[in-house]
Amino acid sequence: MAQLPADELATAERAALERLGAADGYATRWPVGRQVARSLANRQLVVVASDYVLLTEAGRRALSADGDPEPDGRTR
Repeated sequence: MAQLPADELATAERAALERLGAADGYATRWPVGRQVARSLANRQLVVVASDYVLLTEAGRRALSADGDPEPDGRTR
């Protein structure tokens, strides 16, 4: 996965957060790659435990902010 600025989500990261968000921010199964999970956990966007994954408040903000259009219509 290419390095992105800390405030940007890669496509796979965004998809993983959206999947978790659709599950109300909590899942006992989260079928994403190890690298994606580690990246999101290192950025404190999710908490990964042995038996669940939790979307953090920072993760919710990143998910909502990443999809908001810029004034010129582009997404961040």
